[in-house]
Amino acid sequence: MQTQYELSYWCNNGRFQTTGDALRDMIPNSGPCAKEQPKLDALRKACNCYYDLFNNGLCNRAREFRSVFGFSPRKLYSGHNAGLHEIDFDDNEMNLRLNLAMDRFILDAALENGVKVVVDSQAPKVPVSKVPEIRHAMENLKANMERFAGLLDGTASHQAQTLAEIEKMARTFADWTEPLE
Repeated sequence: MQTQYELSYWCNNGRFQTTGDALRDMIPNSGPCAKEQPKLDALRKACNCYYDLFNNGLCNRAREFRSVFGFSPRKLYSGHNAGLHEIDFDDNEMNLRLNLAMDRFILDAALENGVKVVVDSQAPKVPVSKVPEIRHAMENLKANMERFAGLLDGTASHQAQTLAEIEKMARTFADWTEPLE
């Protein structure tokens, strides 16, 4: 069985790796994304922080990382290492939270930009009750399905087709999570 680190975007083996790669090709080489693409810009910021975490130990983007991801992977040590902050890259919980957050950024940007979502890795199922990021993404996706379909231009059949794609994404969440207890 692979560890959470091995099933990560850093190792080019993320759950939505193909989709994330397609979206990264849409991100400008420098500067923010277009104002009409706030979810893609959020993915840009997340990718920059993710890279800095694994490449530089958050030497450049520690404050931004907490703002983007909502948590810090740094642990404060006590005893003879009092005041020292380190990142435990073998911490499965940290890696799981990080990669689930990346999943959310990728899915949001894909939906915003009409990029097909491809599930790449066969990551183990995650207990939803232990991962608030998945629960939030599932609730948000279900709550917005009708709204997204209503915002589409085009014929009713086009709207129905897009709604079916959104529902498929919701089932994808259900497929890679265990039901709430």
